[in-house]
Formats: sequence, structure tokens, C-alpha cells
Amino acid sequence: MIYLIIAITLVFFFLNYWISEGDYLSPGPIFCLVFLASEIMCVIGQNAFKIKLHGITMLVLLLGFAVFTAVTYYLSIRQKRGLRPISSYEVGSPETHTKPIRIHPIWVWLLILIEIITVISFMKYLRALMVAYNVFPGTLSERIELYDKCTKFMPKLYNRLNVTLPMVYRVGNPITNAGAYILLFVIVYNFSAERKVKISHVIAVGLMCVLIVLNGSRSPLFRVLTMAFILFYVLEVRNGKLRRGDPKLLKWIIVIMIAAVIAFLVLLVVMGRADSEEEKDYFKYLFTYFGAPLVNLDTFLTHKRPDYGHQIIGSQTFRTLYNYIGKLLGIDYLRYGNIYKFAFSKNKIEIGNVYTFYYPILYDFGIFGVLPFTGFMAWYYEKTYRKVTDPQRSKKKFDFSLYVFAYLFNDLAMSFFSCRFYETIGDAPFLKLVLFSWIFVLVVVEDRLKIEEKVFSRIGFKKKTASVIGADQADE
Repeated sequence: MIYLIIAITLVFFFLNYWISEGDYLSPGPIFCLVFLASEIMCVIGQNAFKIKLHGITMLVLLLGFAVFTAVTYYLSIRQKRGLRPISSYEVGSPETHTKPIRIHPIWVWLLILIEIITVISFMKYLRALMVAYNVFPGTLSERIELYDKCTKFMPKLYNRLNVTLPMVYRVGNPITNAGAYILLFVIVYNFSAERKVKISHVIAVGLMCVLIVLNGSRSPLFRVLTMAFILFYVLEVRNGKLRRGDPKLLKWIIVIMIAAVIAFLVLLVVMGRADSEEEKDYFKYLFTYFGAPLVNLDTFLTHKRPDYGHQIIGSQTFRTLYNYIGKLLGIDYLRYGNIYKFAFSKNKIEIGNVYTFYYPILYDFGIFGVLPFTGFMAWYYEKTYRKVTDPQRSKKKFDFSLYVFAYLFNDLAMSFFSCRFYETIGDAPFLKLVLFSWIFVLVVVEDRLKIEEKVFSRIGFKKKTASVIGADQADE
């Protein structure tokens, strides 16, 4: 059955590859490729974990691929009929070249100061949490591990410890994320425009990564990587420096993926997760992330449906949104846990608690839920991708649609892993990120309030000598 699933996935990949005119980095092919990678991992671990996939799993995957492909084809036909094809633009002409984004250095260094204060505040919080746990002083890795385990797997213990997050962190964290992600966008945007990067911008993004590591999670680091990569690809295509689906890019994708896996394994040590024998079994560790989600989905589909008692419509598909509303309005009924319970292979090996993109949708709506929810996700990614790769959008000072798309691209790439797309768009951090980013773009990037002219120029910072990103000026 697993080989039949691989054959079906390959068929849909080549269909999407053909519809996308050879652009293997467009959403349709990517959606198929990430599941294909998971299926291949299942073949590799077939004997070690006694894997046997069933027809119902094949049906779910087939429906998902079919819907994504249908949406891709529909939007492709619609674009050809109603819009000028991308290839007809004068790609690479001066009119479509990306122009560097200008940000006053004071904003960047102010963000760095806020990031430093936020990092220090959170490190003090980790120390206080360790003290409340009666294990002191503890190494930084142990503190990170304790926080990660408490917030993810031991919420009752976490509540009993009763250590409140500092207000400085609560305010600084969304500011840090929005500011750093905007600067990540600016770094790639300006590098594509003139092959120059400012050290201060790199420092700001680096401090955000430090804060991510302190939180004990590596997924946001992968988001930073995928966001930077897809931004670079789209902007290089816009500027005519790279052809859509260029085969030469494949070797760099492979190098980046290998480097990312190695870096994530190294982070196990930093985050205090490399002490157990289980974590040192790197094959099992890789299978748990890349192959197990498909096996766990099959287990869910072939066993009696668990009932966790959440009777709200779409309780798991929209869980993050319900929880956020419940928190804001103080409604305890809307604040509940997830259904991601740890699962085991047929030979009783624990293989994690993730079940692919389809799990919460199937839990809430059954197999027919696959059609609308896969369709909506496909519509967003395909429609937005076609819009942001239009070379004419290079005339925009800050392309907010591209910014959000690049941020959410990670959720498409993680479809084989979990329902990241619907989890993210309803989650408080993402909603705050969009709000703060929109404000920062208006105030900092586009300077709608004329702060540079009204304030900075009066305190001795001339706009002319401090504006162009990438210029060799006294900003570093």
C-alpha cells in the first residue's frame, strides 16, 4: 500500500509541476513533495517500526492532492484568461527591479535595545521558574528544558508553580517578533536589490532567534529559514535574476536542508534534550519528525475514533482561535487542550504526537472535511503566490502580502507534519504579529507620521546620511 501511495503522490506532483509550468517551488508541487518525503521516510523505517498503511489513509491523501491540484488548475486557467501571464512582463527591466527599502538606523537600534531587555527579562523568568521547581541553580539548558516541558506537556504543574511571565516580556515579545520579521524581510529584499546587508539588521534578527531558542522550540527557527528562502526566491524571480523553477537552485535547497537538520540536532544539546538514550537514537528521532505523522494518521483512521469531549464546531481545527477568544473574554469553555496524544508503532515504539495536516480536520468534520479545508488552503497559497510573483509588484515600497505569504509558507511546507496553517492563522502570536507589523510598516518603513523629518532631523540625525539600507554609512 505504501508504494501505491508513493505512486499516487508522484502522479499528482507531476500534474502540479506541469500546471505550474515547471515551477517546483510553487504551492502545488510543494504540497505533494513534503508528503512524498514523509512517505519515503516510511519506506526507510518500514521494518524498524513495522509500518503498514491502509486504504483509508490512501483515500485521504488522494482527496487532498486532488483538491489542491484542482484549485491550482482553476487558478492557472483563470490567470491565463483574465490576466497577463507572468512570462509576458518585461522581467528584469529597470521598471520592475526591486528598489532598496529605507529605514532610519534609530529604529533598528531601538528594536535591538528592546530585544536585549526582553531576552534578559525572559532569562530571569526561566531562573525564577527553576527556583519554584526546587532545582537551583540549574544550567541554562535545564531551564529551557523545564519551561518547554511544562508549557507543552505538564500544564497543571506549570500552573502550580505560579511563576508569572514578566510584563516586560509580554510587551516586548510581540514587538520583537514584528520588528525582527520586518527586518528579515528588509534584509532579503535589499540583498536581492543590491547585494548588501546591514550588520545591525542581522543583529536584530539574531536576537529574535536567541529568544526563540530560550523558549525551547525549534519550529519558529525553521519558519525564519523558510521565510528567508521563499522571499529570496520570489524577489530574484521578480528581478529577473532567477528563472522560475531553475534546476540550479536544487543543489542549494539540498545543502540548506542538510545544514538545517544538522543545526536542529545540535540545538538538542542547547535545549537540554540530548541527555536521554532515546534522543541519541538519531534515526528514530528523524523518523518521529518526518515519517511518524503519516503512520499516526493511519493509526487514527483505522482505530475507533477517540472522543475528547469538545463539542464545539471545529473544536480542533480552530482550537487556537477558540482558546484566544476564551482568554480575551474569560470564557473557560473555549479554553481546552488539543488531541495530539502520543502514539506508538505496531511494535510498541513511541513515535511522537503529530498526525499530519488532516488529523484535526478529520476529527472535527470527517473525511468530507478534507475537501473544503484543503481547498481553502490551496486557494490562499496558489492565489497569493501568483500575485506576489508578479514583477510589477516591485513598485510597492513594502509588499505586505508577500511578507505574510513568506511567513505562512512554512505552514505549507509542514503540511505532512501537522495542521499548521489553521493553527497559525487563528493563533494569538500570528494575529499580534500582523497587527504590529502593519503598524511598524506605516510608522517605520513608510514613515506616514513623518517622524524622521519632525523628530530625528531635530536631534542631529540627517535623513540623507542614514536612510539607504546597505550603503556604507556610519550605522554599524
